[in-house]
Amino acid sequence: YRDNNNNITIKLTCSHFLDLAFVKAILDDLMLTYHIDDQRVYAVGWKNGALFALQVAVKYSLQFAAVCSYMGG
Repeated sequence: YRDNNNNITIKLTCSHFLDLAFVKAILDDLMLTYHIDDQRVYAVGWKNGALFALQVAVKYSLQFAAVCSYMGG
């Protein structure tokens, strides 16, 4: 929504912990379903996703070979 100063506010309904668990669940499912080289799994985040990509890098550093954070912050 927009406030009186015309600023846009977005309220998040999910916690970052649930988002991180969701990413891990997707990764686990993909690894079981497809032949994926676990040494070549990467995460990329752009804009708001850039900060989330950094959180993924910290939480799941052993599951991702590299993480790219672009234009975040």
